[in-house]
Amino acid sequence: MKLFKIIVLIFVCFLPTLNAKSQPDCEIYNVLYNHILLNWENKKYLIREFTTDSVSSDLKIELTWIKKYFPKNLTDNYTRINIYSKNIKNCFDTIQIKFFTYQKEKEIFNEAHALTAWNFFYKEYPEYIGVIWFSNIAYNKKRTKALVSYSVMSKGQGIGFLVELHKKVKKFKIFKRKKQWASS
Repeated sequence: MKLFKIIVLIFVCFLPTLNAKSQPDCEIYNVLYNHILLNWENKKYLIREFTTDSVSSDLKIELTWIKKYFPKNLTDNYTRINIYSKNIKNCFDTIQIKFFTYQKEKEIFNEAHALTAWNFFYKEYPEYIGVIWFSNIAYNKKRTKALVSYSVMSKGQGIGFLVELHKKVKKFKIFKRKKQWASS
Protein backbone atom coordinates (compact mmCIF):
# COMPACT_ATOMS: atom_id res chain seq x y z
CA MET A 1 0.00 0.00 0.00
CA LYS A 2 2.84 2.40 0.83
CA LEU A 3 4.55 1.67 -2.48
CA PHE A 4 1.29 2.33 -4.32
CA LYS A 5 0.94 5.75 -2.62
CA ILE A 6 4.52 6.65 -3.56
CA ILE A 7 3.92 5.67 -7.19
CA VAL A 8 0.69 7.68 -7.31
CA LEU A 9 2.44 10.68 -5.73
CA ILE A 10 5.26 10.55 -8.28
CA PHE A 11 2.76 10.24 -11.13
CA VAL A 12 0.69 13.18 -9.89
CA CYS A 13 3.80 15.36 -9.51
CA PHE A 14 4.74 14.85 -13.16
CA LEU A 15 1.23 14.89 -14.61
CA PRO A 16 0.88 18.68 -15.11
CA THR A 17 4.13 18.84 -17.08
CA LEU A 18 3.24 15.86 -19.23
CA ASN A 19 -0.23 17.23 -19.94
CA ALA A 20 1.07 20.73 -20.66
CA LYS A 21 3.68 19.52 -23.12
CA SER A 22 1.11 17.49 -25.03
CA GLN A 23 -1.32 20.37 -25.54
CA PRO A 24 -1.63 22.11 -28.93
CA ASP A 25 -0.72 25.46 -27.30
CA CYS A 26 2.66 24.09 -26.29
CA GLU A 27 3.27 22.68 -29.75
CA ILE A 28 2.56 26.10 -31.28
CA TYR A 29 4.73 28.02 -28.82
CA ASN A 30 7.62 25.66 -29.59
CA VAL A 31 7.10 25.98 -33.37
CA LEU A 32 7.32 29.76 -32.98
CA TYR A 33 10.28 29.64 -30.60
CA ASN A 34 12.25 27.46 -33.03
CA HIS A 35 11.27 29.80 -35.89
CA ILE A 36 12.55 32.79 -33.90
CA LEU A 37 15.85 31.06 -33.13
CA LEU A 38 16.38 30.27 -36.81
CA ASN A 39 15.66 33.86 -37.87
CA TRP A 40 17.73 35.45 -35.12
CA GLU A 41 20.80 33.22 -35.55
CA ASN A 42 20.23 31.12 -32.40
CA LYS A 43 20.90 34.03 -30.07
CA LYS A 44 19.77 33.52 -26.48
CA TYR A 45 16.47 35.07 -25.44
CA LEU A 46 14.51 34.82 -22.23
CA ILE A 47 10.86 33.86 -22.62
CA ARG A 48 8.29 35.80 -20.66
CA GLU A 49 6.70 33.14 -18.45
CA PHE A 50 3.17 34.57 -18.86
CA THR A 51 1.40 35.43 -22.10
CA THR A 52 0.62 39.07 -22.78
CA ASP A 53 -2.81 40.01 -21.52
CA SER A 54 -4.06 42.61 -23.96
CA VAL A 55 -4.38 42.92 -27.70
CA SER A 56 -3.33 46.57 -27.86
CA SER A 57 -3.87 49.88 -26.16
CA ASP A 58 -5.69 51.04 -29.29
CA LEU A 59 -7.94 48.04 -29.82
CA LYS A 60 -10.08 49.56 -32.60
CA ILE A 61 -7.15 50.17 -34.92
CA GLU A 62 -5.66 46.80 -34.05
CA LEU A 63 -8.91 44.94 -34.84
CA THR A 64 -9.27 46.68 -38.19
CA TRP A 65 -5.72 45.73 -39.12
CA ILE A 66 -6.00 42.13 -37.92
CA LYS A 67 -9.32 41.49 -39.69
CA LYS A 68 -7.85 42.79 -42.93
CA TYR A 69 -5.27 39.97 -43.09
CA PHE A 70 -6.66 37.06 -41.08
CA PRO A 71 -9.94 35.03 -41.03
CA LYS A 72 -12.78 36.54 -38.97
CA ASN A 73 -13.33 33.45 -36.79
CA LEU A 74 -9.67 33.53 -35.73
CA THR A 75 -9.54 37.29 -35.16
CA ASP A 76 -12.71 37.25 -33.07
CA ASN A 77 -11.31 34.45 -30.91
CA TYR A 78 -7.92 36.18 -30.73
CA THR A 79 -9.37 39.38 -29.26
CA ARG A 80 -11.60 37.43 -26.88
CA ILE A 81 -8.89 35.13 -25.52
CA ASN A 82 -6.19 37.79 -25.10
CA ILE A 83 -7.89 39.69 -22.29
CA TYR A 84 -6.17 37.48 -19.71
CA SER A 85 -2.70 36.11 -19.17
CA LYS A 86 -1.62 32.51 -18.54
CA ASN A 87 1.58 30.78 -17.53
CA ILE A 88 3.31 28.99 -20.42
CA LYS A 89 6.44 27.87 -18.58
CA ASN A 90 5.46 24.17 -18.71
CA CYS A 91 5.42 24.31 -22.49
CA PHE A 92 9.20 24.49 -22.74
CA ASP A 93 12.25 22.53 -21.69
CA THR A 94 12.99 24.43 -18.51
CA ILE A 95 16.56 23.13 -18.40
CA GLN A 96 17.56 24.78 -21.69
CA ILE A 97 15.28 27.83 -21.57
CA LYS A 98 15.30 30.58 -18.97
CA PHE A 99 12.15 32.54 -18.20
CA PHE A 100 11.54 36.20 -17.54
CA THR A 101 9.22 36.39 -14.55
CA TYR A 102 6.48 38.94 -14.09
CA GLN A 103 8.23 40.10 -10.89
CA LYS A 104 11.55 40.69 -12.71
CA GLU A 105 9.78 42.45 -15.57
CA LYS A 106 8.13 44.90 -13.16
CA GLU A 107 11.36 45.34 -11.21
CA ILE A 108 13.45 46.16 -14.29
CA PHE A 109 11.03 47.92 -16.65
CA ASN A 110 8.32 49.49 -14.52
CA GLU A 111 9.97 52.62 -13.18
CA ALA A 112 12.87 53.35 -15.50
CA HIS A 113 13.21 54.85 -18.96
CA ALA A 114 13.37 52.12 -21.62
CA LEU A 115 17.06 52.45 -22.49
CA THR A 116 18.12 52.66 -18.84
CA ALA A 117 15.95 49.66 -18.04
CA TRP A 118 17.74 47.57 -20.67
CA ASN A 119 21.05 48.39 -18.94
CA PHE A 120 19.60 46.85 -15.77
CA PHE A 121 18.32 43.90 -17.82
CA TYR A 122 21.79 43.19 -19.29
CA LYS A 123 23.41 43.52 -15.88
CA GLU A 124 20.97 40.90 -14.54
CA TYR A 125 21.06 38.66 -17.66
CA PRO A 126 24.40 39.33 -19.41
CA GLU A 127 24.26 36.22 -21.61
CA TYR A 128 20.82 37.07 -23.11
CA ILE A 129 20.03 39.35 -26.03
CA GLY A 130 16.43 40.15 -25.03
CA VAL A 131 12.97 38.80 -24.26
CA ILE A 132 10.31 37.00 -26.27
CA TRP A 133 6.65 37.66 -25.44
CA PHE A 134 3.84 35.41 -26.69
CA SER A 135 0.09 36.06 -26.74
CA ASN A 136 -2.58 33.50 -25.99
CA ILE A 137 -3.54 31.34 -28.97
CA ALA A 138 -6.89 31.56 -30.75
CA TYR A 139 -8.20 28.54 -32.65
CA ASN A 140 -10.93 27.87 -35.18
CA LYS A 141 -13.71 25.48 -34.09
CA LYS A 142 -11.97 22.40 -35.52
CA ARG A 143 -8.66 23.48 -33.90
CA THR A 144 -6.89 23.09 -37.23
CA LYS A 145 -6.00 26.79 -37.55
CA ALA A 146 -4.50 29.09 -34.96
CA LEU A 147 -3.66 32.77 -34.55
CA VAL A 148 -0.99 34.02 -32.12
CA SER A 149 1.33 36.99 -31.79
CA TYR A 150 4.87 37.21 -30.55
CA SER A 151 7.29 40.03 -29.88
CA VAL A 152 11.06 39.95 -29.72
CA MET A 153 12.59 42.86 -27.83
CA SER A 154 16.05 43.98 -26.86
CA LYS A 155 17.79 47.27 -26.06
CA GLY A 156 16.30 50.04 -28.15
CA GLN A 157 14.59 47.77 -30.64
CA GLY A 158 11.82 45.28 -31.03
CA ILE A 159 9.48 43.68 -33.50
CA GLY A 160 6.13 41.96 -33.23
CA PHE A 161 4.38 39.54 -35.56
CA LEU A 162 0.91 38.07 -35.87
CA VAL A 163 1.11 34.48 -37.08
CA GLU A 164 -1.50 32.15 -38.55
CA LEU A 165 -0.70 28.45 -38.26
CA HIS A 166 -2.42 25.51 -39.94
CA LYS A 167 -2.35 21.91 -38.83
CA LYS A 168 -0.86 19.75 -41.58
CA VAL A 169 -0.34 16.02 -41.06
CA LYS A 170 -1.05 16.35 -37.31
CA LYS A 171 1.50 19.17 -36.78
CA PHE A 172 1.08 22.92 -36.78
CA LYS A 173 3.07 24.84 -39.41
CA ILE A 174 3.35 28.57 -40.00
CA PHE A 175 0.97 29.54 -42.79
CA LYS A 176 1.16 33.34 -42.72
CA ARG A 177 3.14 35.90 -40.74
CA LYS A 178 2.53 39.66 -40.75
CA LYS A 179 4.62 42.29 -39.05
CA GLN A 180 2.49 43.92 -36.37
CA TRP A 181 4.91 46.58 -35.16
CA ALA A 182 8.61 47.51 -35.12
CA SER A 183 10.79 49.95 -33.23
CA SER A 184 14.43 50.89 -33.43
